Amino acid sequence: MANECQTGRVKSRSSTMARFGAALLVLSLAAAFSTEALGGRSARAVRTFHFRSPSGNINCYGGATGVTCLLLHNTWKKLRPRPASCDLDWAPTDMSLFLDSRTGKWGVGVGGCRGDVGPLCYPQDSCLVLRYGSSITAGSARRGIRCTSRVAGVSCVRLGAGTGPRGFRIAREGYAVLR
Repeated sequence: MANECQTGRVKSRSSTMARFGAALLVLSLAAAFSTEALGGRSARAVRTFHFRSPSGNINCYGGATGVTCLLLHNTWKKLRPRPASCDLDWAPTDMSLFLDSRTGKWGVGVGGCRGDVGPLCYPQDSCLVLRYGSSITAGSARRGIRCTSRVAGVSCVRLGAGTGPRGFRIAREGYAVLR
């Protein structure tokens, strides 16, 4: 009896793994095609986006009300220190643009206290390469976020009306909050 139960679990796990593998293949193919489709100059609107710069140094993930970008290698002269309140991993080169749902104001954060890997692009992710000179938009012209990749870095700005910072620019050499 125990062997039959164990065999049933193994069959169930193997069929689950087969479905997972098939889904991963579909996502990988979609990522490959979306890399080509969104790598042009268009600012095509999507619901969410996950991309990296052509150098691979900047990785971003976002949607209509927020985006986070992580810089892997930097030459910043001064990094923000880890806040005393951060008991997780501290990423001083993490930048975010977000809409505060309580106040309705936009904000920009520099540094991230996080318990996950953040917006990093891994081979199994559906993460596109946003070519230099190209943009991607989440949301609409009334409310959304547009990120543009350039040789000098990545800029992400809010679209539509709102109060607070307009966005940020992040690069190997430094960052700027756009007012």
